[in-house]
Formats: sequence, C-alpha cells, structure tokens
Amino acid sequence: MAKSQIQNPKSKIQNPIWVWPLALILAIIAGVAPPLYVGVGLAGLVLLVLLLRKPVWGVYALVLSVPVQKAISLPADITVTQLLFVLVLGIWWAWLALRRDRKLVLTPIAIALFFFLTATLASIWNTTSLPESLAEVSRWLVTILAYVVAVNSVQTRREMTGLVIVMLVAGMSEALLGLSQAYSGIGPESFIVDDQLTRAYGTIGAPNSFAGYINMSLPLALALAIYQWSKWVSLRNKTPLLDKPSLVSFENLRMPLFMSLVALTLFWTVL
Repeated sequence: MAKSQIQNPKSKIQNPIWVWPLALILAIIAGVAPPLYVGVGLAGLVLLVLLLRKPVWGVYALVLSVPVQKAISLPADITVTQLLFVLVLGIWWAWLALRRDRKLVLTPIAIALFFFLTATLASIWNTTSLPESLAEVSRWLVTILAYVVAVNSVQTRREMTGLVIVMLVAGMSEALLGLSQAYSGIGPESFIVDDQLTRAYGTIGAPNSFAGYINMSLPLALALAIYQWSKWVSLRNKTPLLDKPSLVSFENLRMPLFMSLVALTLFWTVL
C-alpha cells in the first residue's frame, strides 16, 4: 500500500503542456526563416544549453569561431566571434555570480594586461582618429576578458585537454585551407609569388594576419610533439633491452607521429 502511494517524480514533468506549442512555433520559424538564420539559431540554442551547464563550452566555441568570423556575414559588420563573446561573457558572469563555490581568479598575467590597457588609454588624448583608437582599445579589452573567462572556466585536466584539442583543430583547419590555396593558386593576383605559389590567407583574408594566427598554434603543436616523443623515449629507456623492439609499433608511436605531423603542417603553412 505504501509503495502504491509513492508517485513517480518524472510523471509530473513528463509531458509539459507548453512543449507542443513551443515546438510548433519553432517549426514555423524554421520553415519561414532563411536556412542560414535557422542554422545559426539552432547552433545558438545548443550553445546556450551547454553554457548553462558548463561555461567552458563557451571558451571552446570562441576558439572555434575565430577562423569562420570573416566567412559568415552578420548585420552592422558584427562578427560571429563578437556576438558569441557577448553571449559567453554574460552567461559566464551570471553563472559565476550564482555559484558560491566559485570565485573570480585574476592571474598575474591578467593583472598585467589590465595595467597595460589602462596605460594605453592615455594615447587617446593625442589620437588622430578617435573611432579607430576606441576600436583598438575594445579589441584589447575583449582579448583580456576572453583570457579571464578562459582561466576561470577551464578547471580540470579534461577541460584543458578539450581546450588544447579545439585550438589545434582550429589551427589545422586553417592550415589545410591555406595550403590548398597556396598550391592551387586560388586567391588575388597580388598574392601570387613568382607565378608558382599563392600566399596563403585562409578565411582570415590577409596573408600576414593568417600567418600570425597560425603562429599561435605552432608553438603549442611543437611543445606537444616534443612532449610525446620524450614520453616515448622515457618509456624506451625503462624497458628491458629484449622488449624495446616492441615499442616500435603504431600503438606506441601514433601520438608522437601524429603531433609531429600537426607541427610540420603548421610550420610548412607558415613558410
């Protein structure tokens, strides 16, 4: 009798009355709106749900949005990264305010960057273009705040691994696109070098800025390649002499070889 009186807590929320009207409204919007806006809206909805659970997903999204921010055009010359940054910053700040177990952490690098930004404000008084100066200051402010969000969001080794992965995925996607542009001759005539190669520009649009972006991923890839090879060498030194040939296998060498390939690809792209 006691068991029969116990209600299933899921039964009260199994079929909320507002689900079907909301689904109908979303279906109508998806059928009327352009496919690009529908895709952006769905991606934004998924990101919103992920952000409410773990702000670190916002950091991942920001890293991955940088290569495509010039490829997707939004009204008023707003980039995807700028729009995403405002969303991530707002949700992260609300999440931090609601979590009593989390406090804002400002590293020495963040404090130094804030002092640097404050010092640059003095140059505005003698600027030749106030809009351009304010735009440059805003870019530095976004960079510093994005760094603060990343430091406070990435808390575990697993989340750090995820950040490293998305950084390398973003860099490699740009590198492969740049290499295809260089060897296929795709690009403006001003980028052609000796009628043989075209300077790579990726989705960034400018070769120098593109090289600067690749240079952000190259040291990370080189460090990871050295780290993987040092692990293999250390394991080899600890292994008995008769068992050392077994270490020369795909299972033991896949990560050192893979990171070496990534580093070489990024390095060749810079060249």
